[in-house]
Amino acid sequence: MTAFVRQGQHKLCAEFERKKLILQFDAIDHRLIKAFYNLNPTDDQ
Repeated sequence: MTAFVRQGQHKLCAEFERKKLILQFDAIDHRLIKAFYNLNPTDDQ
């Protein structure tokens, strides 16, 4: 029983870490996109 609970907790922890990493990448992507548009690119660029 204890092993079953620990296995479930491990899955939840792994999923949480994965989502935390994705959120971090989304925040970095947002900053990069904002910096790019602050350069005021033209359509040709």
